[in-house]
Amino acid sequence: MSNTQPKVLVAPSLPEAVNGELKRSELSRGKIIVSVYDFMSIGDNVTLHIVGEPGNPQAPGTFPEVIPVTIIDDIERPINPGPHLNHWQTLEVYYAVTNKDGSDKGVSEKVRVTIV
Repeated sequence: MSNTQPKVLVAPSLPEAVNGELKRSELSRGKIIVSVYDFMSIGDNVTLHIVGEPGNPQAPGTFPEVIPVTIIDDIERPINPGPHLNHWQTLEVYYAVTNKDGSDKGVSEKVRVTIV
């Protein structure tokens, strides 16, 4: 058993965002990048969380995606929560990492942008 505390990892990046803002027209082709983090290992699971506010009352405002680490490299994913994007005024993205046995390795800082 390890006494290691989960780390605070570097926030993901949104390359299309400028000065904390993301144009609504960029959402459909925008991407999220999780850079290689400390102690990244094959077999880790990265759970990427995309949170939109305000969420549509008819649909969830949070979209988690579990991404297995198969190579040690940056992880790139599209911003793709479907039609819910049209209702959002802000977008928050972060990720959590667990290792092969399910132990927490860390949670990232959050990146938050205003949709304009």
